[in-house]
Amino acid sequence: VGGVLLNDKGERFCNELGTRAYVTDKMLAHNSDYATNGEWNVDAPIPTFSLILSSSAALDGKKHVDLYTHKGLLKRIEGVTALAEWMKMPESTVLKTFKKYQVSAESGKDEFGKTSFRGVPQENLETETFYAGTVTPVLHYCMGGITIDTEGNVLSEDGEKIPGLYAAGEVTGGVHGANRLGGNSLLECTVFGSLVGKKIPVSSSAEAALPASWEEKPSSDSPPPKERTVTRSELAQHSTPEDCWVAIHGTVYDLTSFAEEHPAGPESIHVLAGKDGSEAFEAVHNTNILEEVFEDVIGKLVDDKERSVDAESPSDQNAEESCSACSVVDKEAEEKDCSACSVLAEDPTELFPQQGTDEKEDSKENSGEEMTGEETAKPSSSFFSWRKLS
Repeated sequence: VGGVLLNDKGERFCNELGTRAYVTDKMLAHNSDYATNGEWNVDAPIPTFSLILSSSAALDGKKHVDLYTHKGLLKRIEGVTALAEWMKMPESTVLKTFKKYQVSAESGKDEFGKTSFRGVPQENLETETFYAGTVTPVLHYCMGGITIDTEGNVLSEDGEKIPGLYAAGEVTGGVHGANRLGGNSLLECTVFGSLVGKKIPVSSSAEAALPASWEEKPSSDSPPPKERTVTRSELAQHSTPEDCWVAIHGTVYDLTSFAEEHPAGPESIHVLAGKDGSEAFEAVHNTNILEEVFEDVIGKLVDDKERSVDAESPSDQNAEESCSACSVVDKEAEEKDCSACSVLAEDPTELFPQQGTDEKEDSKENSGEEMTGEETAKPSSSFFSWRKLS
């Protein structure tokens, strides 16, 4: 995307787009012994370098920049003056390096043979936004290994197949030649792993019964449990490595146990403890992994205000009681007659005049006549007729 590598003198020293072996060699060559004999002294201090990205380069690699910034590996810096302070270099040195780089980009070639220039810092370096981090050479892939054929069979020293012995991935050698193209290590595992997997016979004894926990459980007629809600203030209380809750896309997960198993280490999860980690999660993963990996679901994330409204709902266990006769909410309904019903009982016709069939029902009520099932099945004709059925 256009990152620029600078040494401890604030100078470029290589074509940043060269192979990993080339760039690493140029880094290690800052050690005089290595520069002379090509061998690294394990007792020598490990050299470090500054990787600088402009705002346009950072935008081009936004997904990775967001991740590395979140993990603290990259730092956002405003202006070349602040960048020089971060590098502990004179501002004039950093300015000279970037002005020279801008000129090379304009001409289309630099002193190291670089001909492709992306993410070149803007002309006004004082208003440019930089992203900077410290990098060093590391051993992350081994080129040599066991000799195999094109089918993943391990070969002996005389080139013969060793029956029943297979190999795939980084343990093998020769697949990439003298130098590996970036991004192909997992491809090697996938290709040869698939070839070997298809050839290995699977014993019929392996077809054992599924564990009881995997068997399909009979359906239950009981309704599913009500989904628990977690407010943001409650989430914030679980913010330690020993009690680590994280919200992702509206769902709160308990990642206390998972954090130690996280391939990238527990720190990137612990820093999100008690917070909404949706943005950080989205920068690296897709949503499908949520169901596959995160099993300890706590509940749905809601705002504190939303939980407060729910708590006042009549359906809540602590909500006000309602009169069984008129459905009017009455705080003292359980202790005495409903106040609304009492008013109606004194003179219902004055408040709710009865007409038509309601007058007939009223006269039957007062005369003591028995009401038929058909007549009693009309509780909605008026408030008063509904109360009579109580």
